[in-house]
Amino acid sequence: MKEENQNSNQMDIFTKGFVKPVTLKEELEKIEKIEIEEETEETKEENTNYEQNKEFVKESKTNDAKMAEKVNELIDELAIQDEKREKKEKKKKNKKNIILLIGIIIEIIIICFLAYIKFFKETYYAELNCKNQTDLDNYTMTMKNKYYFDKENKVAKYENNITYKFKTTEAYQEYKKNYISSDIKNYKGIKQSSKFNDKNNTYENSTIYIYSKLKSNKNVTVNEDIISAKIEGREEPITIYIDTYDNIISSNETTGFSCE
Repeated sequence: MKEENQNSNQMDIFTKGFVKPVTLKEELEKIEKIEIEEETEETKEENTNYEQNKEFVKESKTNDAKMAEKVNELIDELAIQDEKREKKEKKKKNKKNIILLIGIIIEIIIICFLAYIKFFKETYYAELNCKNQTDLDNYTMTMKNKYYFDKENKVAKYENNITYKFKTTEAYQEYKKNYISSDIKNYKGIKQSSKFNDKNNTYENSTIYIYSKLKSNKNVTVNEDIISAKIEGREEPITIYIDTYDNIISSNETTGFSCE
C-alpha cells in the first residue's frame, strides 16, 4: 500500500499529463476566495457609486449655490438699475418742474410789466429841456425846466429845478435863516423838495408835476386845459396850464430860456 502511494506520488511528479485531483477543502477555499473577491469587487463598486453619487450631490449643491448666487447678483443689479432709473426720473422731473416754474415766473413778470405800462407807467412821446441863468447881487440863479409830452403834443409831466449859488457865506447864511419851507409832501401828482448845501453855499428847490396823477385828487378841478389844486397850508390854489409843445418853446424863449 505504501508502495502504491509512493508510486502514485511518483506519478504526480514524473508522469506527463497527470492532473492532481482537487480536494473538497481546496474547492471550498477556492469558492470562498471567489466569493470574497466578488464581495470585494461589489463593495468597491458600491463605494465607487457612493463617491460618485456624493460628488454628484456635492456638485448639484454647488451648482444650486452658484445659481442662487447668480440670481441674488441679478436681483441686486436690477435693484441698482431701478434705483438709478428712479433717481434719473426724479432728477428729470425736478428739472422739468424748475423749467415750468421759471416759465410761470417769466409769464407773471411779463403780465405785470404790460399791466404797469398800460395802467401805471406814464408814456411820453417827446421831451424838451430849457435852461436859464441869471446873475444877481448875492447869488446866481440857475433854472431848468424839463417837459414831457403826450401823443397830442401836450405837457403830461413837468420838472422844475432852481439852484441858488450864493457868492458869500454871509449871504447864504442870511437866506437860510429867513427861509420858509414851501415843500409839498404826500400829495398825489406833485412832489416838491428843498435842500441846502453848506459846503457849496447853495440852495436847491425841485418840483415835479405829473398831470394824470394830479387830476385824480379830490380837491383838484380841471377846466379844459387848466388844473387847479388846493394844497393844505396854502391860501391860494396852484394853477397849472396844460400847454402844447410849440407854446412851451415860445414862452421859454421869450423869458430868456434856451431849449433843446
